[in-house]
Amino acid sequence: MRAGEPFAVALKVTSAQPLRAAPLQLSFDASRVEPVSVRAGAFFADGTSSHRVNPEGSIYFGASGRGALAADAE
Repeated sequence: MRAGEPFAVALKVTSAQPLRAAPLQLSFDASRVEPVSVRAGAFFADGTSSHRVNPEGSIYFGASGRGALAADAE
């Protein structure tokens, strides 16, 4: 990867119990990384999600599913 090239970050969730909802805050160095897009993966594909990008270096992401979801997913 070269400086300036886009790259993807996938977050894997592992839980002892099935999940219905999950809040997440991801922090990054805003002087080195610029978020281009944020989306829910297959883990909450049938539910709802929202996000807020703070240009100072964080992303808040919240998602919920229609029922209890697998405890180990991306």
